[in-house]
Amino acid sequence: MTISDASGNVVKTAALGAQSAGNLTYAWDGTGTNGNLLPAGSYTFAIKSTSASGAAVAATTYTTGLVTGVDMSGATPMLNIGGASVALTDVIGVQG
Repeated sequence: MTISDASGNVVKTAALGAQSAGNLTYAWDGTGTNGNLLPAGSYTFAIKSTSASGAAVAATTYTTGLVTGVDMSGATPMLNIGGASVALTDVIGVQG
């Protein structure tokens, strides 16, 4: 897994090792590769997975966050979540 900053620079990589099929949770602690806490901002993550034989395996990713605002000005309501804008149509669940 790679975590990148808003400029696209990789700030952390994590080898998650062999995993069983299904969902996996990873909680990022906000630190970079050097272990230092990174500044507040927008970060993205990407998953690259392979089977035991080395063939690429598709991974579907999800994220969670606190909604801090809603923009109703367009055709699709947009939620502000941690500095990112997420279409309401992309939300698959709500907790709380």
